[in-house]
Amino acid sequence: MNAFAFDAAESEGVIRFVPRGRAAVAEFDADDCMLPDQGDILKLARAQETDPPDIVSVTFIDGSGNYEQGTVSASRIAGYSERKTDVTVPLVMDEIQAQAIADRALAEAWIGRETAKCALPPDRIDLDAGDVINLVIDGRPREFRLTRINDAWSRAMEAQRCEGAVYAPPLPGLKPPAFDPPPVYGRAILELMDLPMLRDDDVGFAPYVGASAMPFIGVTLLDSATGVDYALDTVLPVRATIGETVFDFWSGPTAYFDIVNTLRVKL
Repeated sequence: MNAFAFDAAESEGVIRFVPRGRAAVAEFDADDCMLPDQGDILKLARAQETDPPDIVSVTFIDGSGNYEQGTVSASRIAGYSERKTDVTVPLVMDEIQAQAIADRALAEAWIGRETAKCALPPDRIDLDAGDVINLVIDGRPREFRLTRINDAWSRAMEAQRCEGAVYAPPLPGLKPPAFDPPPVYGRAILELMDLPMLRDDDVGFAPYVGASAMPFIGVTLLDSATGVDYALDTVLPVRATIGETVFDFWSGPTAYFDIVNTLRVKL
């Protein structure tokens, strides 16, 4: 939830996972609220400057750094707070994604230090926790996200200040340099096959061959009559299917089909 900015709220017997940053679904002012037993109709509270964090650090699994632990941080330039918040997410990501989480978490902490409480009529049953509403304060609408709803003779609402711009996709950044290891090719297998001549133009001393490797990008075949000064003979571009028998293949009848013996090959 901290990494991907969504809320979990129970509604009509199920749990809904609601992304933050949605548009407001309703607008209210003090005249739309119900009178409480005591106190103001609309209660606003604002945390002190020293309560929100001045630095938010995010610890993550760096996918571009050999999957080692990485840490990024976001800090405010101005302010009186000396608090620091550490967020650890067991997720594989890069520095750009982690930095976006840290920046958003810091902005959320400072914007969300303002909270509101009010009571709405029971007919506003359509509102759920996680919805965004506009509260008109001093003639200016301000976005609040509903964090708690208590249903009694009225719908008591608790909300936290929010701004949709905080959840906009981050601007693309520079991808950190990553080292791509060169591919490692296994040893090639070359088999000279003792086969009869299959075509009319076959040469008796030129055998068929099969080659395989993992991964396979083709096999270059060199030959030499003396064991030195090898020269290019041909390139084998097609990978052969090569295997070995798992156990002995017993001799069988020669005059009719063998339906007893089984040849098992491990490729």
